Amino acid sequence: MSVSMEELLKQLLEGQKQLTQRLEHMDSRFDKVDSRLDRIESDMASERQQIELSQIVHALRHNSEEVNAQLHNIGHYLNVLTGKAATKEDISELNSKFEVLNSRLFQQEAAIHQLKAVK
Repeated sequence: MSVSMEELLKQLLEGQKQLTQRLEHMDSRFDKVDSRLDRIESDMASERQQIELSQIVHALRHNSEEVNAQLHNIGHYLNVLTGKAATKEDISELNSKFEVLNSRLFQQEAAIHQLKAVK
């Protein structure tokens, strides 16, 4: 059972072809893996950008709310300064005046009631 040199060379060449095909197949798969990694990296970069944009939008919204509150506060103080809004002191003063008026009204009604009872 002697194998000739030609057959050995043929077997070696066939083995080499198979190895070459396998290497080409592996190269193809590596290219696909590289492509997938590139897409993943791109997606991750995009996701990071979206997170950053979301954080920026959140910060801008918060800042806008603060500005609106300050603007409202300025409007209130402007109304106080121009006499178009009541301060706590104004309300307290009005409450004390109402108490005095209510007391006078009660006394007058009591006097009227007494006068009616005398008739």
